[in-house]
Amino acid sequence: MKAFPETVPCTVALFLLAGVLSVGAPDALAIQTVGDRALHAQRVVVRALTFMRTGYPDRAVNAYAEGLRVNPEEPVLLSGMADAQEAAGDLASARFYAARAVEHDPDNATYLAQLARISMAAGDMEAALEAYGRLARAAPDLLEPRLHHIDLLSRLDRLDEAVQLTDAVLEHFPRNARVLAVQVGLLHRTGQTEREIDMLRRLMDVAPDPDTEYDFAIALQRAGAPVQRRR
Repeated sequence: MKAFPETVPCTVALFLLAGVLSVGAPDALAIQTVGDRALHAQRVVVRALTFMRTGYPDRAVNAYAEGLRVNPEEPVLLSGMADAQEAAGDLASARFYAARAVEHDPDNATYLAQLARISMAAGDMEAALEAYGRLARAAPDLLEPRLHHIDLLSRLDRLDEAVQLTDAVLEHFPRNARVLAVQVGLLHRTGQTEREIDMLRRLMDVAPDPDTEYDFAIALQRAGAPVQRRR
């Protein structure tokens, strides 16, 4: 049996708080109230996660399909289906369900991050960039997706956009060594030596390191400035 990662998808974590362990599948006609639909969705999530954890993503897909017949617009089920389809190797379907989850909960950072990640895996970089852009507007204080966005722009050789985005991220995280180091690399690649020197100074103040001091000295030499040892 193929092992499946232990990590529980964060898109369904809240549903686990209810602790609903029943595996029953009530008739759709009997599910009338909002509470009934929520309870049914919780049960579907528990069943699907059990299949995912034990290495049966195809069965998880079937479980989510059952849930979506009752709750076709429930974002947590749509997002869970996207996870299951991705695990089953169907990236086109995964992207479809991830996009539907975002459609029904447009400002949810978790769903936007999922859509960006699956779009990248499916090779649709423009869709990934769009999702990351929406995520930045919805949750500007989340660092990891911003770094993924910058990395994707860099890999697509859209370096000027990457520099601009990193400047924006630094407004929220002005002393974050990871962001400063990313910007140093981008400024080096775009030939902005003076800005690179300023960014290296900031990086050395935040996280002193011999390698950074060496890069600082080299950058000063490229700029034709005298090299001085920092005190």
